[in-house]
Amino acid sequence: EFDVVPDEDGGWQLRGPSSKARGSTSPSPLVPRLDARGSTFAFDQMVDSGPDGAEDSWQNGGAASSTSGASASMPRPEFAFVSMAYDAPGEPVHYLWRSLALARALQRLSRYPLVLLTNSTSSSTDGGGLTDALLLERLNVRVLPVLEVPLAREAREQLKLEWRIAYWKLQMWRLTEYRRLIWLDSDSILYRGVDWIFQQPPVLGLASGESCGGSATTWGSGLMLIEPNTDIYDQLLNFARNSLDWTDRGDQKLISEYFKLVRAAPPRVVGPLAAASGTCLASGVNVSSLNYDRSTGPWMMPAFVHRSSDTNECFDYDVGSQLKEVQGKLTNVCQFHLLGTYWRDTFCEAMRLLHAHVDLLDPSVADFCDDRDWFGIDSR
Repeated sequence: EFDVVPDEDGGWQLRGPSSKARGSTSPSPLVPRLDARGSTFAFDQMVDSGPDGAEDSWQNGGAASSTSGASASMPRPEFAFVSMAYDAPGEPVHYLWRSLALARALQRLSRYPLVLLTNSTSSSTDGGGLTDALLLERLNVRVLPVLEVPLAREAREQLKLEWRIAYWKLQMWRLTEYRRLIWLDSDSILYRGVDWIFQQPPVLGLASGESCGGSATTWGSGLMLIEPNTDIYDQLLNFARNSLDWTDRGDQKLISEYFKLVRAAPPRVVGPLAAASGTCLASGVNVSSLNYDRSTGPWMMPAFVHRSSDTNECFDYDVGSQLKEVQGKLTNVCQFHLLGTYWRDTFCEAMRLLHAHVDLLDPSVADFCDDRDWFGIDSR
């Protein structure tokens, strides 16, 4: 087992016996110290192609796959997507339901399953019981319990609540039954297939910050390709205990700094048409290679979009958060969002496939999926 330990000069050392995980190469027993001071993020290494060079991630973010989700009776694949839906104990189930849009999009666009880490394994109402783990198999979802990842008291005090929960994504490195995993934040949506990313060398993430033109300012973990490895999991926890420099930006800075300083392998980012923030949709991702002679149409939709906006109201089924006053009239602003209707249609299609009695489980879901209610059509 490796330990990540600080040295007297402010750098980091990796100590312990050499070991090798499936599909990955471990460092030597003693890695020379890497100076943590004056280091910068490396974002000049963009992924140029998909599998066999067939797809250019700067131009189309990977080709969509028409293959639907694999049957639950088939052998477990070596690749999978992972996401998390945690609802605080005693609170109504919300994040589990919200994750269904992403699950359905993956079922349509990928051949690989979604592993959903959640604490909501069953829901029940006076109208009957619903076992989520069994029900979600219809969407090619494998449900696993989400576990609280150990976190030092000092870091816990500095992290916002939402970042303390996001820190739990580190447990994906323990899922060693899979060779590679792609993490997707549940407040996101998939518009085209990204299976080609599995063929890229990890670790990969998305460009975060004000980077709509493709010039990344920070590395983001909203989409992340990794190879599971329990040694790396232990090292990440040790690194988090021995440094608090990452708490200002949460798990994404922790992961980025660990791979840069300890593994000497700074994580790369995919191109902006493979993955981008929803805040970039208004201006496009500004990819100059998309130069059509006779059309100036918006040919710039990313394959994966992380959050619809800063407040993410359109990648959710809370109608109340979508209603805003526009020119003196109460309006559902998500009708004007480029992916607002797409997210809603995907979410509601998932609910219909589950044959869930949504009016019993959560009346707001039924209201959200009612066309007349959501589009504000006068029934008179």
